[in-house]
Amino acid sequence: MKSVILLSEKSAGSSIFQKIFQEVCPHALLQVTRHFENETLFWSKACSILGLPQFNRPYSEVPIPRAIALADIHKLQEFYLGSSKYQLKTKYDFFNLWRDIVSIHGTHFEKSPHHLGCISSLNLIIESIDYLDDIDFKIIGLVRSPYDCIFSQFNRWGGLPRKIETSWRTSYGNLQYLQNLLEDRLFILTYEQLVSGSYEFDRLSSFLDVDFYPVKNKLRSHSVGSYRNATGFSICLDPQTETVARHFGYQTADHNGQERYSFKTYLVRSLVRQISNVRRRSMLTFDRVPSSLRKLTSK
Repeated sequence: MKSVILLSEKSAGSSIFQKIFQEVCPHALLQVTRHFENETLFWSKACSILGLPQFNRPYSEVPIPRAIALADIHKLQEFYLGSSKYQLKTKYDFFNLWRDIVSIHGTHFEKSPHHLGCISSLNLIIESIDYLDDIDFKIIGLVRSPYDCIFSQFNRWGGLPRKIETSWRTSYGNLQYLQNLLEDRLFILTYEQLVSGSYEFDRLSSFLDVDFYPVKNKLRSHSVGSYRNATGFSICLDPQTETVARHFGYQTADHNGQERYSFKTYLVRSLVRQISNVRRRSMLTFDRVPSSLRKLTSK
């Protein structure tokens, strides 16, 4: 069995990576979850249930309240396993439940821009790797330029640049922590390598043990460095952020120290985000699953 876990910040390319991986392994995703894009937020919910400390992510429901996390994981068990097999009282319940999730299709892909920002989630993943020796874990760290990440989240959702920068620095500082612990069990890939097609994918294919070759029409190379062409937008990174960015090969100090962004854009995008959040809450849940998907997941 194989568990592929993609760790990244928001707007770092995880959706693109998942679409490419799904073409190679079409049955590696759980088709029904409470969240968009097949995400379970499994390890974040495990932290909430176990009472472990978590990072307050900006513009996110993480940390999820314990009662909601508990209900979500029980519903996930009932939907995919037929019953609430585990009572979720210890971390070993979560490790064993993860084994059952991976065994559904033999290969499971999980991406989330939430796990990387939380040391507690990462420590649970690390412990599960050691505990579940019958599963071949493949951990991928997907990195994107802090400037592009900050601009993308501002332009899409109205995220305040300084809050996004703090989240970026926390997430990829944690990825450095993982590098020291996992060494060759962790594969680092940048968004720029992924979308430009300039990266040699043989090594990634070998790491994943699949033929991972991006399809050109899935890629968005025009988004690399898009912040440079944004009218009225600039940000000067905190020195700690610059240190993390340089560790992953990014040049810093693109701007002259002035921070500016369009307040109108912030208001409009913030409104769009709030409307989207309302829509998300009315979307597909385990209690409202079309029969076609129930048949699909029962195969």
